[in-house]
Amino acid sequence: MSDDNWNNNKDKNGTDGEWGFVSDQPGGMSMGDAKGIQDRVLQLMQTNDVQAKINGAAQLMTEGQWDACIQAYAHIKNAHPEQAALCESQVGAAEFFKGNYDNAIQHYELAKSLGADLGMMDMNIAEAKEKMANSATMAMESLQPPPARAPLTPPQNSGFVPMPTHADPNQAAQNPAMPQQNPNLLPANSLSSGGLDNNDIIAMLLSFFILPGIGHIIAGQTMKGFAIIATTVLTCGLLGLMWPIALVDLYMVLMAKKQRTLGDWEFFPKI
Repeated sequence: MSDDNWNNNKDKNGTDGEWGFVSDQPGGMSMGDAKGIQDRVLQLMQTNDVQAKINGAAQLMTEGQWDACIQAYAHIKNAHPEQAALCESQVGAAEFFKGNYDNAIQHYELAKSLGADLGMMDMNIAEAKEKMANSATMAMESLQPPPARAPLTPPQNSGFVPMPTHADPNQAAQNPAMPQQNPNLLPANSLSSGGLDNNDIIAMLLSFFILPGIGHIIAGQTMKGFAIIATTVLTCGLLGLMWPIALVDLYMVLMAKKQRTLGDWEFFPKI
């Protein structure tokens, strides 16, 4: 979107056009809030500093202002074509957070064709496809009739039956003890579904846009995160190599953390 188009939309009150996400429902954004975000984005887009624009759009992303974020990146792409790959990848992320997984995949594919990191885009596409598949499965399950309940029967014996203590060896042989759990595994009810959640995405974004190592601190590897930050600063980012290396390691840390506890200094842990 050109600067003229943005200026032409300054007087919109948030009920249509770019700001159609205003809602009168409880918990929805008020007219005043929408106008404040509108003015903030318009002011941001009037600067000539492309990095300031990108940082402002990323801030909207972290605040959950998906629609405003998408509009900001659309303006950056039109005003600064050299940033097209970055803009498309971030629009894809915003569409993903909105639950528009098909749109997200289209933007990720476009970002790939414009030169975005292929590995990162493929991971994002795979996660969006997984979310689409899960949504389709849940929709199908919701259409199934509820299972028939078995008729209730009164208990045969209401008396209390104590659990065996295995004091008798013969009795212990008939009632073997429960197998021991692997102490490295988290309890079953604490395991994640396997995908990155919002906090994980924010950690990835901060490591990508701000400085490698920040995401590791958020993920719990504090000393390792500070070590990565120090290495990046002292080596000037190894000519840019620290960013992809740190992001791949952070992704593997976040995924492995959902399955087991990690050591403070584990690098590229197995998922």
